[in-house]
Amino acid sequence: MAKKYFSNLPTSINEVVVLSKLELIIPTGFKKKLNTMEIMQLANDQLLQYGLQLHNQYILGSCRIVEANKNTKPLQENYQISMRLREYFILFEAMEIRKEIQQIGWSIGETTVCWKGEDNGNLFFLTGELDDITEYTTEVDPVTGAYRTCGNSEGCFWTEWRGGI
Repeated sequence: MAKKYFSNLPTSINEVVVLSKLELIIPTGFKKKLNTMEIMQLANDQLLQYGLQLHNQYILGSCRIVEANKNTKPLQENYQISMRLREYFILFEAMEIRKEIQQIGWSIGETTVCWKGEDNGNLFFLTGELDDITEYTTEVDPVTGAYRTCGNSEGCFWTEWRGGI
């Protein structure tokens, strides 16, 4: 899934980016303001998928786009980020997963807790609060559309897979 934190970030080498003109996509629930360094980190993460990054010289509020350094890593692999940026990143990922679940045909709310399975890439979402044992978790296969559910209380088990192609 391509990361797009800014709706208007150019992707051409040698193009000049004025950081104050970038339009940041703000996920639901994120109320903080990111500083210039955090904005640059997000821009670099978005540009990295094109093999580009911002030049490290920040002059009069702008940077030039250059070819990415071989050692540049994606943002989620970099643990040298602020708590504010980490919160943005978590909420942004949840927003992207919610969109993916909705594209499959599920109707879920803007504040639904969602995550992606690390081992199989399946999508998960809760029907209620994290600690509410009367609710359940749904796992959806994004390729086939098949799903199964499991209660949130101790001792619950996953149902058989249903639906899908």
